[in-house]
Amino acid sequence: MEQRPFVSILIPCCNVEKFIQQCLLSVINQTLKNIEIICINDGSTDGSQQILEKIAKQDSRIRIINKQNTGYGDSMNRGLDAALSEYIGIVEGDDFVTPEMFEMLYQQAKKKDLEICRGAHFNLYGDQAYPEVPSFLPSKRVIDSCQFEKMLKLRPAIWTSIYKKDFLRKNGIRFLGTPGASYQDTSFAIKCWLTAQRVALLPLPLIYYRCDNAASSVKQKDKVYFICEEWREIYTFLFKQKLSSPARLKILFEVQFNNYLWNLKRVAWKYKAQFLIRWFCEAWKFLLKFNISFSQLPTKLRIKILLLLFFPVFYLFLSLFDNDK
Repeated sequence: MEQRPFVSILIPCCNVEKFIQQCLLSVINQTLKNIEIICINDGSTDGSQQILEKIAKQDSRIRIINKQNTGYGDSMNRGLDAALSEYIGIVEGDDFVTPEMFEMLYQQAKKKDLEICRGAHFNLYGDQAYPEVPSFLPSKRVIDSCQFEKMLKLRPAIWTSIYKKDFLRKNGIRFLGTPGASYQDTSFAIKCWLTAQRVALLPLPLIYYRCDNAASSVKQKDKVYFICEEWREIYTFLFKQKLSSPARLKILFEVQFNNYLWNLKRVAWKYKAQFLIRWFCEAWKFLLKFNISFSQLPTKLRIKILLLLFFPVFYLFLSLFDNDK
């Protein structure tokens, strides 16, 4: 009887022929050999599928799911459904990983019976790699992210971690499958941090995240409201699972505010005013509905909120010069 693979590595691909070979070879060459590699080809119109099929002929651990272009969320859900392993990892088709990434994460996950084991990453610009390691998290110690609510402030970076499949299934954690949508890592990540009780961080960069891919969804300035759909999904999950608390709502409001600020800067000029109007309405509704206390929010955030709520046009221009993360 064949041994069950330790980790299923999901590789979503859409028109990444320039990068997919480097990505896939970095996964094939992992020091952890007992893995399965599931490549989800999201209707690529370039040579991505041909490259996947060529490499798959050389390694029986590779499975390819070819489908029409239905978006990142649907691709990831299909990968989750197809995965056979105890743990699931993610490597996006334009990124690549260090040889020991999944062995290190898996060893820690098994040793400490983790639901999520997270590493750090490199931000890659051309040939220059810059490590990004969260500084406010305890490293190597098992924490309960339900109690350590600063986890909610982490950059989504879902590809830095492995996830116990039973944990995802038990909590109903999946991706929002909106066709053509972007930023669907946002709700997935926050749903994980809202529910995980056994998490550890390895303070070692293990994956190279490509920041200068012009085809990345982050660069598509006409995708205006998908971030709003992600936050609607987050709050739906929060209340359905009965996970809300005043402290958690305060942190989520802060994270959402910074998400929306990032989106405001990112979208094309012709969309900025209409996105700002939606943000303005959502912010008022949230504050009134949940009675968030301004005194409990960080000072800089309080100033930004007041500007948004009472001087939105001025805030639109001021936000362009706001470099806070």
